[in-house]
Amino acid sequence: MALTVAQCRTAFADLVDASKFLPFLNQASERLMQSGLWGGLFAIVDFDSSEGSIALPWQYESVLGCTIRRVPRPIFGGFHEFLESGPGFLEDGEMGVWNMLVDEGQWPTQVGQITPQLIRLTISNALDAAKVVRVFGYNDDGPIYDSTGVPGISLTLANPIVTSSVEMIVTAVNKVATLGTVTLSSVDGATVTPLSVYQPPETNPQYRRYKTGTIQASDNGYPVIRAKCKRRFIPYVNESDQVYPSNLGALKFGVMAMNFEQSAAASEVAAAETFWGKAEQLLNQQLRHQRGGAHFPIDIPQDGQSINSW
Repeated sequence: MALTVAQCRTAFADLVDASKFLPFLNQASERLMQSGLWGGLFAIVDFDSSEGSIALPWQYESVLGCTIRRVPRPIFGGFHEFLESGPGFLEDGEMGVWNMLVDEGQWPTQVGQITPQLIRLTISNALDAAKVVRVFGYNDDGPIYDSTGVPGISLTLANPIVTSSVEMIVTAVNKVATLGTVTLSSVDGATVTPLSVYQPPETNPQYRRYKTGTIQASDNGYPVIRAKCKRRFIPYVNESDQVYPSNLGALKFGVMAMNFEQSAAASEVAAAETFWGKAEQLLNQQLRHQRGGAHFPIDIPQDGQSINSW
């Protein structure tokens, strides 16, 4: 069952003061999401093609498994290109189909830049005009600073667009919560290239990107790349926000643990650790039930071949 902030508020009303409820719920949820691969924390994300790399939607933090043209393929970490036995540097868009994903880490835009260009912000809701977005980056002269010597430049959103006066490659973006989306684009003369569409809750955008090689969209209607992704923790703001992991008992123990952690007493810190352990026990029980009769495949080599045993 999916849980909302409102449902958790009602269930935990006798455990925590109303002023502390949302901060405690956010901290408990984040720690539990990072403590294991629990049920409900995964989703399938499809990509119809790739121009050399893919970027996960903002609500996902990593790929746990993938298929390319319906065949399972390996995922390599960020050091793969730097290992002595590795492939060396893999150029985006120039290596054909690599049949693997290579982690490129976190980036502030969904599409990468090659050369410094002017930056344009476009809003979808006129009520977001006058809000300020801070953009950080560098150009051929080095890091970008404003007129006071502070890193980055501030762009005041206008309806519908505002364009920077300096060219840059974007390294970070700080925006306030908005009512509509904000599209960040690079501008080169008459050519405008969208780099990211920031959702209203995003304030410090970060996207996990993976190198893939150039893969054209041609697989008889099937997604060219299908990725099993883990959800990213996103702080809860609204009463209707869905809470993860959706296990009322585990979240309850997490909120209780947060209560104990506010004390400096060693005995209460120890009690908090006990509650965290109980929360993980409940999540493990839920995971076993959700798994049902499924078993993990075991590859057993025989006579130079591999078979699946279930």
